[in-house]
Amino acid sequence: MPSGPAKDQVRPGAEGYLTELTDPYGRYVRETALPFDTTLLTPRNAAPDCSPTL
Repeated sequence: MPSGPAKDQVRPGAEGYLTELTDPYGRYVRETALPFDTTLLTPRNAAPDCSPTL
């Protein structure tokens, strides 16, 4: 067993993660009776600075 505090490891984001990140939020917007947002978050509008091939 390692001793001492554990270090958080964060890997860089990639375009491929956008779908996994936006799907749960989109489900919340569609299925919640009183959402704060009314526009679905998609990979395209979540990362406007990414390449247009998304």
